[in-house]
This record gives sequence, C-alpha cells and structure tokens, in this order.
Amino acid sequence: MIKIPANRLDKSFQLHQQEYEEAALRVLRSGWYILGTEVSSFEKEFAAYIDAKHCVGLASGLDAL
Repeated sequence: MIKIPANRLDKSFQLHQQEYEEAALRVLRSGWYILGTEVSSFEKEFAAYIDAKHCVGLASGLDAL
C-alpha cells in the first residue's frame, strides 16, 4: 500500500518559516493578540484579493455561519 500524505504542513512551514516567525513576533511584540493592525491589514488585503469592498476576520467557520 502506498501512503500519500494529504497535507504536509512541515514542507509549507519550512518554505515560509522566516515569514511566519517574523509575523508571530510582530504580533507578540504588539500585545494585540485579538484584532489589531495584523487583522486590519489582512482584512484589507484579502478584500482586495477577492475583489470585495469589505472583509471581516472571524475566529472560526462557526462564527461565520
């Protein structure tokens, strides 16, 4: 039987490790673990990416429903 991993998060992490760690440190140093500039930036960038006027970041898919 051949095992094919469905999701190799370690490979993605290794590829973007520096970016992830810099973002995590930015959040930790800001003291804003909820909301803050990181979330605002994400909402604006994602809205532009999907060509929408607005985007609202939520905690989970259940919150979105």
